[in-house]
Amino acid sequence: GLCHLGDYEATLFSAHSHNRQYGEAFVQGLPFDSLAEGVSTTKALCLLGKQYDVDMPICRTVYSILFKGERPEDALNALFNRDLKSEFYR
Repeated sequence: GLCHLGDYEATLFSAHSHNRQYGEAFVQGLPFDSLAEGVSTTKALCLLGKQYDVDMPICRTVYSILFKGERPEDALNALFNRDLKSEFYR
């Protein structure tokens, strides 16, 4: 509801948001020592996906940008141009 929208806007637009500060530091190639939501989680999700043999292309793409230095444009092009397949597991 509206609470979520307010939190979302604060996360995106506030100059005090760690997520925004991380994003700005990342694109400028600067270090960022504070906690930003999702950065560490990306590593953990990729490890779990590998451990349980679950393909997680979005997570892998984010990981390759954050931790392997892949250019966002290249990573996103690869993600959006990959072969289509069923994503439902039974």
